Amino acid sequence: MSEKQDRLIANFADAEYAYSYMGSHTVSKIAAQVYWTRKKRGWTQGQLAKRSGMAQERISKIESGEFSSLTMKTLSKLAEALDVNLRIEFEQFSHGVINVCNQSKSTLELPDRTTSLKQLQQSLGVVTGPNGLPPVIVPGSITHATAQTRGLGGPITINSYAVPMPQIQGSLV
Repeated sequence: MSEKQDRLIANFADAEYAYSYMGSHTVSKIAAQVYWTRKKRGWTQGQLAKRSGMAQERISKIESGEFSSLTMKTLSKLAEALDVNLRIEFEQFSHGVINVCNQSKSTLELPDRTTSLKQLQQSLGVVTGPNGLPPVIVPGSITHATAQTRGLGGPITINSYAVPMPQIQGSLV
């Protein structure tokens, strides 16, 4: 475990701190994703504004994190303009800590839909579960492996194409 993870876990014992920190992180992450994804496309704020049907000043405020809320409509417009998927969900604090610790420019800079789907198609693998569990499609570069998992009642077998695997930090079990 990293020093940052240890510090966040300890500090998140204080619920008020945890909610405040993660709320701030969410705003910063949205701002950074819009900024770095726009930059990856080689677009100006004005070009993104035109594609999204928003004012350039609004794009500037979003990218600088100068917002306390964004509507689903605004987020949907940005997602469509950037040609990315919008996913909004609740998650465990443990996942939030992992996301904070693994965040980097490369995780914020999103490829467009076509590129993303090509990358997925080239890197798909299948994890076959034990005891009749259905297979799960995962990105990977493992040509063949067997791993013991907790809570699944037995080993899983991973079969995949030999292509680069995205960076993952931490344990799968």
